[in-house]
Amino acid sequence: MTNIFLNTKNILKKYIPLYLRKKIRYTIQGFFFTFKKYSVPPDLIDEFNSNYMLDNNFDLINFGVIDWNFRYQRPQHLASNLAKLNHRVFYINPDFSPCGFRKNNIPFNIKKIDKNIYSVNLCASRNIFIHHDPISLNHREIIIKSFKKFLEVTKIINPIIKIDHPFWANIIDQTSIPIMYDCMDSHHSFADHSVDIEKLENKLFLKSTTTLVTSDYLKQYAKKNQAKNIHLITNACEYSHFHTSINKLNIPTDIKNIPHPIAGYFGAIAEWFDTEIIESIASNNPKISIVLIGEIINQKVTDLSKKYKNLYLLGEKPYDILPNYLSQFDSCLIPFKLTNLIKATHPVKIYEYFASGKPVVSTKIPEILKFNNLIYFANNNNFSIKLKKSLKEKNNSNQRNRQLVSKDNTWQKQTAILIQILNQTFFPKISIIVLSYNHPDLIKLTLDSLIKDSLYPNLEIIVVDNASNSETIKLLKTYPQIKLILNKENYGFAKGNNIGLKASTGEYLILLNNDVVVTPGWVSRLLFHCQKPNIGLVGPVTNSIGNEAKIDFDLTNYQNYTYLHWGQTLEVKNIAAFCWIMSRQTYQKIGELDERFGRGMFEDDDYCYRVKQSGLNILIADDVFVYHFGGASFKQLANVEYQKIFDQNKLLFENKWGIKWTPHHYR
Repeated sequence: MTNIFLNTKNILKKYIPLYLRKKIRYTIQGFFFTFKKYSVPPDLIDEFNSNYMLDNNFDLINFGVIDWNFRYQRPQHLASNLAKLNHRVFYINPDFSPCGFRKNNIPFNIKKIDKNIYSVNLCASRNIFIHHDPISLNHREIIIKSFKKFLEVTKIINPIIKIDHPFWANIIDQTSIPIMYDCMDSHHSFADHSVDIEKLENKLFLKSTTTLVTSDYLKQYAKKNQAKNIHLITNACEYSHFHTSINKLNIPTDIKNIPHPIAGYFGAIAEWFDTEIIESIASNNPKISIVLIGEIINQKVTDLSKKYKNLYLLGEKPYDILPNYLSQFDSCLIPFKLTNLIKATHPVKIYEYFASGKPVVSTKIPEILKFNNLIYFANNNNFSIKLKKSLKEKNNSNQRNRQLVSKDNTWQKQTAILIQILNQTFFPKISIIVLSYNHPDLIKLTLDSLIKDSLYPNLEIIVVDNASNSETIKLLKTYPQIKLILNKENYGFAKGNNIGLKASTGEYLILLNNDVVVTPGWVSRLLFHCQKPNIGLVGPVTNSIGNEAKIDFDLTNYQNYTYLHWGQTLEVKNIAAFCWIMSRQTYQKIGELDERFGRGMFEDDDYCYRVKQSGLNILIADDVFVYHFGGASFKQLANVEYQKIFDQNKLLFENKWGIKWTPHHYR
């Protein structure tokens, strides 16, 4: 029975293309998983509910190109190093969990890989081979529902999406999260690519805030396709891991008895693998053992192994034990065809090989030509000659120099560069201006929540106090995190905020009352909506306000509303200045709050009117909740005095603009 199974498997491999084999497998999976139940482990739910993140943290949602457990490459290295710096990484595998006939409450699968790293499988109506399969509207709808459920359960904060394959451009319009595209390959050069691959990749180039590339070839390609904010982050290696190959390690059984000298290779063995070079080495050098480690997609390699006894195919090996195999190599191979795919490649394995100091024989891949003095470059005609020469190498300085190159190109260094790019691009400096007047109990709640729950890495908090009592001043001086401005008299709402705005240095500006409690991640969500085209002001939903921003939720259950409405906004004519965000460009265009409105009321209506007159839009963000106690300062006034100020400022507004003021309304 076993032989029949193996023979059938080999026949399928030989005569059916990989993408068709995967589609057959996924169809069978879909049948068996139709009625499967999905759940998130209780310990993970507790972990996500703890909101343990620190001020400088972000959540990276990495839409992957390969399954996390398949082969440990660039995506996993960057993710692991980010996680070590206390950023959470949610790695979305390209394999989908079929959800059967479900239409609502679409689930997802998640498991913890390591501290701060989680592997996620979203749901679709069936599995989808992302490299080749088209995506229907039904598939897209289910994937998005599954993704939004994932956001709700994991309590995502300060999210950034990193996309590793153009397929995911199918859903980016629905994620409502800033996007970075990691362009690490010439995807349209793969044999099994989708017919839509270039169209999808062009969409990614245009929609992404930042594009990362791994090679100069891809950098020029990204420029040609109008990508914005392009950064070259080349591939690298985990030096300490592969450098261990110079030591005496446990020799794996399947290589232990293979005779030396060994010319070795590990990595993908696909269509770009030059079988003519391998056959030339095998036929002309029967005493040199050729060891190839990796999943074989190129059938010609399997055929050659049957023809030549000195060609050994050891299959895919776990990343953890690759140094054990590398320790047995006498020379390392990179026998690639110089296709457009390979010209765009910056091979990770060059640094992994270099960590051992051992000689490398390679075809002339453009991205590694700079190591001309450390690599034996060859072509089809002289690869065997260069290999023999490498096996006779006696130059110890070459070995040391290779190791130095590897040591200088680590994933830790590339991750540090990545974080610098992310901070500059996705986390611009934001100034929060809080106007304070008495009520030390309320201002304490506001500042404590602001410091604890903003969870934004680049904040400037300015508190402008309008001549409060001594108890309030004493309290404010206990907060070293704030820039405190003490006014000698009560200048009122407009002038007090103008003083704070003038003192601010952020690219974005938030006005915030002294009687609020903010919620985790509120800053990054407001920022996301404010960065949309043609937006002047953005405010949150709240429990207490006299306009469309009011919803019937409070601090105990606001997430039931905000995650359900993730990414949604409502365009309005007015929002209240108890909490709003604007860009510095908007502030410079519109100007200051009108100080003629004195102690307060109607200065926010006036500002909103000016914003609308300038052609900019005003939004309420339905995925941001800020709790508002409401009217702390004006509650101190008698009803008669309050009404007098209201009537005076209403008349001032109407006379200024020559219009009849329209009362605000609820949804």
